[in-house]
Amino acid sequence: PDNTVQLEMNQDDLPPDAVKDGVKETLIQDIQITTNNTLFVRQMYYSNAENKYYLTPLPTGYEGEYGPSIKSWSNVLYSANEMTTENITQLFNSAGVLVSKATVLKFILEFGKSMQDEKSAIAKAGLQSTSYQHLDDTSGRESGKNRHVNVLGNQFFSAYFTLAYKDRLSIIKMLSLDDLKFSINSTAFTIMEMMCIPPSIIDAIKIHATLKFYTQSSLEGIINIVTNGKKQKKLRKLLLEACAIAAYRQSPYAIKQLIVDDAPQFKLITQDIGVCWVHEGRHYKKLNPLFKKHQKATQNFIEKFWQYYRKLVAYKEEPTSELAIQLRAEFEILFSTKTGYEKLDKQIQTTSKKIESLLLVLRYPFIPLHNNPAENMARRQARTRDIHLHTMSTDGTTAKDVLATIVGTSKKLSINVFTYIFDRITQKFEMTSLSELITLKTAQLNSS
Repeated sequence: PDNTVQLEMNQDDLPPDAVKDGVKETLIQDIQITTNNTLFVRQMYYSNAENKYYLTPLPTGYEGEYGPSIKSWSNVLYSANEMTTENITQLFNSAGVLVSKATVLKFILEFGKSMQDEKSAIAKAGLQSTSYQHLDDTSGRESGKNRHVNVLGNQFFSAYFTLAYKDRLSIIKMLSLDDLKFSINSTAFTIMEMMCIPPSIIDAIKIHATLKFYTQSSLEGIINIVTNGKKQKKLRKLLLEACAIAAYRQSPYAIKQLIVDDAPQFKLITQDIGVCWVHEGRHYKKLNPLFKKHQKATQNFIEKFWQYYRKLVAYKEEPTSELAIQLRAEFEILFSTKTGYEKLDKQIQTTSKKIESLLLVLRYPFIPLHNNPAENMARRQARTRDIHLHTMSTDGTTAKDVLATIVGTSKKLSINVFTYIFDRITQKFEMTSLSELITLKTAQLNSS
């Protein structure tokens, strides 16, 4: 306890025969929100030769007339507690701190800028912690312009990336954690074939395969030669994407199995794509048929859908090759059902085409069957968007993403986020970095 108070009983409230029989301790939690102002007496020296004053420097974190606690709470209240800078300022003012909204915003922007390397380290450690990752996206706004916020993570970390565009090249660059690279190799040719690029174009590209990696400008020069300078926008984009994917898969941070919601920009980037079963199930829930016959057919199929899902959950606990074969056969039977309800049958046929992605768990029993962790991360961004509407600058967006990454990862690693941010602002670095903790947790999981 912070304080101990001895309470005595009023003897007038006791019967005459009452005798003392020990004590009972009752811990009452409370909090004080008040100022803790410190007066630093700093030594000054003057050099006549240099015509210059020398002043004892302030401790790290105390620059700018405010201490590290105020700076730390500004960031925690903004991100972890989802308060506006206006409300944070009012709270501080109520506690007797003379601070403006602009100063609180400055604390957030400065910390976000200073922690970009830590965010990158968290993402790198997280990407190497498991072969699979969750990925989802949601909308965002920056200075009134639409943005796309991608959320990446697993059980060890959460990372947030706000992108200007939703295309595949932007996603590859984000996942690469570096500038885009391009490779012209067998992987690129295979992907080009999957993209239905004409064989004549692929053969022409093969002639120019001389380097391991290309920059975008050098690859575009080759594409200009291959396409004879024709303005074939879609073809040029596909060629860039195929070569970017080929280079990405050579990265030490390349994801092997990506769990997503079947969005088109995520396809082909990784060796294997796992589609979220929960997201797939929502398509059937949205059908909303009018006739009772169709309602009954839909409800019956939905029940069978989730019965099959539960079998996959059981398979993850005790996977065998025989059971995998059986479950694949059951999938083919279930998703070839004809009910007579056209919309339902069309959706069943759509699901059947996703067999490899939906049954990726039969090959890798350790991967999740749904993308709920990523959706939960995306909901956090949605709440941020509702509260703050939008960021006003690139620096504001950077701070938002950095803080969301630190807060989300701290929560998954059971780290007190205020203590961690305070440790970083004061530059004591007494706490193990979040990226190192991810590595340690990964090693513990692999050894168990």
